[in-house]
Amino acid sequence: MFVHQIHNSIGGNIYNAFLYKNFNWLLHLHKGFEVVFALSGEVTCTIENKPYVLKKGDSLLITPYTLHSYSTKGESLAAVVVFSGGYVDAFERLIVNKDPDGYDIPFSKECWDYVISCIVGDTEASSDIVALKKPDILTLKACLYAITSSFMNTHTLIDKKNDNSLIFEILSYIENNFTSDISLHTLSESIGYDYEYISRIFNKTFGINFKMLINQYRCDYAENLIRTTTQTLSDIAMNSGFQSIRTFNRVFRSLTGKRPSEIRE
Repeated sequence: MFVHQIHNSIGGNIYNAFLYKNFNWLLHLHKGFEVVFALSGEVTCTIENKPYVLKKGDSLLITPYTLHSYSTKGESLAAVVVFSGGYVDAFERLIVNKDPDGYDIPFSKECWDYVISCIVGDTEASSDIVALKKPDILTLKACLYAITSSFMNTHTLIDKKNDNSLIFEILSYIENNFTSDISLHTLSESIGYDYEYISRIFNKTFGINFKMLINQYRCDYAENLIRTTTQTLSDIAMNSGFQSIRTFNRVFRSLTGKRPSEIRE
């Protein structure tokens, strides 16, 4: 089983950047691109069952919906940045339905120094997890294109493997329809699979029921609307796919530990 990181999948302006000490993450995937920079020590990133051992100055670019995990032995420091393809739309168009023949980024010293200074900045970690400030949009795009350009200087793209194609179909359907009144039945009908078969695959893969996953999507989406818009909570509830404000409040609190009104405060 793996974890689907919803907060790194919903929306067209995803940007999450953190500095981590000695971090370990279980197998997961998401829609955003992910870059990891090894700043000290040693970090092992396993991508589609292949381990990559990163030492200071090494980095990887992980493409959307690619299964990966992290493990660390001893002391290490790494920066991890997840971003939407919209920031590098020319690169995103190149890589759609493709897989790279590798994931390492062969930075020149000058390019590494530039990217680290703009995206990471001060590499001193005051705690195990430190949020990194988002650069201005022009600097951010310049950095991300420098990363993807360095990546493409070494790698070629091949047709995407179909090993997880059904899982990707399921996630794509959910991401495109979670604000509507959907169910496992509508999912199975939409992608053309038997309901019982989809039910078994879903439960085995995600380890939670369909309704729970949909509510996770809706709450994540609703929280973003609360933080970034002036919509009323009632409108946000409806726009996120909930049938009533009462249900929204109950589900939101059960999943986040807070009431929607507390987020806006």
